[in-house]
Amino acid sequence: MHSFDLSGKVAVITGGRALAVPTDVTDRDALVALADATIDAFGGLDIWVNNAGGSTVRSSLVKLDAADRDACLDLNFIAVWAASVVASERLNDGGSIINITSPAATRAVLGSGHYSCAKAGVNALTLTMAMELAPRLRVNGIAPGMVPTEVMMTALDMDVSALEQVAKKRTPDEAAVNPRRHCVGRAPSGQRGGRPGDRPDHHDDGWPVIAGPFVRLVRPDHTPERMSS
Repeated sequence: MHSFDLSGKVAVITGGRALAVPTDVTDRDALVALADATIDAFGGLDIWVNNAGGSTVRSSLVKLDAADRDACLDLNFIAVWAASVVASERLNDGGSIINITSPAATRAVLGSGHYSCAKAGVNALTLTMAMELAPRLRVNGIAPGMVPTEVMMTALDMDVSALEQVAKKRTPDEAAVNPRRHCVGRAPSGQRGGRPGDRPDHHDDGWPVIAGPFVRLVRPDHTPERMSS
């Protein structure tokens, strides 16, 4: 496992403050220490983002080493679950948990099926926790598009050029025609993105809970509207 020292390397933007806390997200005690350090420094906790993840191992599911399987699930799924529990116990009322998931969760990714399985678990975790923690907290997931990082290129066995070609095939027009291909689950349709008092449902006129690349939020009148960043 890599260790990164971010002390003094976090950019402070628009006069704000930042706190770097090196954390092994697979260690629950470390997650507790991270949350408590944040509360001590800023007086409370309003938003928690589960962003750590990834896997550089390439293998078919039937040949995947058990240790590599467990390491992938621990980092990409179990850690998100544990961190969300830690956060839910400390977030202020009206707070938000945001899980970074992946389009891989809803498709076959040869050589990285273990990662797909873990992210599918994150999707299910997100949808269920959104129900369980409402109305006090919101829980949402974001499935970003392809970013040419070393981990991504290794996982897909592609170079930057090949990755860009795949990404170009997923255009905003495609999502506008078939928005459900890019979202999993729905939240109530009363307002954009939902409020702490909302409880997600599965009605056809709702808002996506899990938002993927280029997703358009479909309003009850079926007028596409691009999701804000």
